[in-house]
Amino acid sequence: MPGERTWSEIRSQPQVLKAAISEVESYLRDAERMFSAPPPREIVLTGCGSSYYLGLSAASIFSKFLRLPARSVPASEIILYPETVFARNGSTLVIGISRSGETSETVAALKVAASFAGNRIMSVSCSKDAEIAATAGFHLALADSDEASVVMTRSFTSMLLALQAIAAAIAGDSRRSRAVHQVPYIVEQVIQRNAGALEKLAADKSVARYVTLGSGPAYGIACEGALKMTEMALETAQPFYTLEFRHGPKSLVDKSTLVISIPSDALAEQETSLLEELRGFSGRIVTLGKAVSCAEVVLDVPVESLDDWDRVVAMVVPLQMLAYFKAMKKNLDPDTPKHLSQVVRIDLDVLGSSGGGPEAL
Repeated sequence: MPGERTWSEIRSQPQVLKAAISEVESYLRDAERMFSAPPPREIVLTGCGSSYYLGLSAASIFSKFLRLPARSVPASEIILYPETVFARNGSTLVIGISRSGETSETVAALKVAASFAGNRIMSVSCSKDAEIAATAGFHLALADSDEASVVMTRSFTSMLLALQAIAAAIAGDSRRSRAVHQVPYIVEQVIQRNAGALEKLAADKSVARYVTLGSGPAYGIACEGALKMTEMALETAQPFYTLEFRHGPKSLVDKSTLVISIPSDALAEQETSLLEELRGFSGRIVTLGKAVSCAEVVLDVPVESLDDWDRVVAMVVPLQMLAYFKAMKKNLDPDTPKHLSQVVRIDLDVLGSSGGGPEAL
C-alpha cells in the first residue's frame, strides 16, 4: 500500500525516541570523552540534506547548553573548502551525521576533518556497521531508528534528540535532561491530536506555496519541514528565519501561500506582528502550539512547559505529517519519492579534491 512504511515510521516515533534516549544513557561515558581532556574550543556538525538541517538545530542546542561555539556545515563544503572551516591547529569536535552512515560526502568530510591536528571526530547514525564509524573516536548507533522508507522521519527526530540528551548530560543540567524524557510523550500527543487537522490542510488544493518560519533552534526544523514537503509531496516549499522573511521574501505572499510558523519565546510580539502583516497580504497562517488571532489553524503541540531548545524535536513531527498527507492526497507514494534513493553514494576522491586537508592551506 502506498505510504504505508512512511506512515508507520512517523507513528512509531514515541517508542523509537524512548529507545534512543536509552541508547545514549548506555554510552554516555564514551560520549563524555569527546568533550573532555581538554574540552573542544568549538563544535562543527556536518551531514547532507536532512542530516545537515538536523545539525543546524543541534548546533543551536550545543551552543545554548554548553556555551561553546557550534555550527553546522554541509559535508561537501568541508571537502571543498576545509580551510574555511578548520584552523590549522585548532581543537574542534566534529560530529558527522548520516542515517545510513554511508553517505559519500559525509564519510569524506570526516576524513578531511581528521587530517587537521587537534580535531576529534564523533559520528551518529542508525547503523552499527556505519562507514563513518571508522574515522570516529566515538560512534553512536541508533539501530532502532533506522527506516525502510527513503525519506527521513524517525531517524531525524531520534538522532536530534540523542544529541540533545548528550548536550544536556555534558552540561550537567538535570532540568534539561528531564525535558528530554518528556519529548516522546509530547510527540505521541502531537500525532494523536493533529492528524485530522493536518489531513484537512493537505486536502486544500488552493495552496500553491508553502513557507516555513523558524528562528534559533527551530530554523533547522523549518528547513527540514520544507524539505519533507518537497520530497514527499513535490510541492514548492521554502524555509526562512522568521524575522528575515520581512526583508524581501514577503513579496511572494498571497492567498495561495500557506505560512507555517514555529513559535519562539524570544520573538514574542515581533512574531505576532509579522504574522498579522502576512495575513494582511491574504496569506494563510498556521502556527504550532501558539494561539495567534490571525492564524487559520493552531496545531495542538503541548509544549508550554518547555523552552525553544527543549521542544524543538516535537516541532518537526506536524511538518512530517502534513507532507505525508499532502503526498497521499496527490496520489503520490511517499515511500518511494521521485528521483530519490535512501543512500547517496557518489565517486569522490577526497585527497584529489581542491581542499583535501591542512596541506592545502
